[in-house]
Amino acid sequence: MSELSIYKVDDPTWETPGFSCRAFRPKASSYAVCIPVLNEGARIQNQLRKMQSQGLPKAADIIIADGGSTDGALSDSFLTEIGACAILRLQGTPGLSTKMR
Repeated sequence: MSELSIYKVDDPTWETPGFSCRAFRPKASSYAVCIPVLNEGARIQNQLRKMQSQGLPKAADIIIADGGSTDGALSDSFLTEIGACAILRLQGTPGLSTKMR
């Protein structure tokens, strides 16, 4: 069994990538669903619509972590419509491991 490392924001060895945050509504839940995406197009739109129809935005805050998408699928108007709480957009080098940090 390997040892689990836990990093805190104030840890000087932890490098947080640059990002911008666009909030569409204030925090409304003790729970959050964070969805990392990169050019998912209609696939993420369909998934978010399903989550909305099942009432997820009332049970948990939906936060999108966008790793540098260029497909335009996650517009502010769409995210507001489906009840997302916020989108974090990576600035600089795109990529899955970077956006997960």
